[in-house]
Amino acid sequence: MEAQTRMNQKFESLFTQMVEESKEMKSQITKLTGALAVQERGKFPSQAQSNFTGQHMAQTSNSEGRNIKEVNAITTRSGKSLDEPSRTTVTSISQQRYHLQRLTRQRNKVLATTF
Repeated sequence: MEAQTRMNQKFESLFTQMVEESKEMKSQITKLTGALAVQERGKFPSQAQSNFTGQHMAQTSNSEGRNIKEVNAITTRSGKSLDEPSRTTVTSISQQRYHLQRLTRQRNKVLATTF
C-alpha cells in the first residue's frame, strides 16, 4: 500500500510539472504571436498581395493624337474611397511626372491616415 502511495505522489508531481511547462509554453507562444503580429508604422507587410490583372489600372485612350489617362476610382486596402477622382490630360513627360508625384502624395496621405 505504501508503494502505491509513493507511486501516486510521483505521478502527481510529474503531472503538475507537465501542467506548469504547458502553461509556460502557451505563454511563450502567445508572446511570439503578438511580436509577429505587430507591424511598424509606415512599413508594408512582408507578404504583400498583388493586384488582380486589370484591377486598379488606369484606362488609356488615344483621342485626337493626345494621350489621355483617366482614373475611374481609387480605393485603399482598408476600403476607403476617394470622393472625386480627377481626370487629367497629359501631353508631355514633365506633366506626367508632375501628375504622378501629385497622385503619389495624395495616396501617401490617405495611407498615412489609414494606418
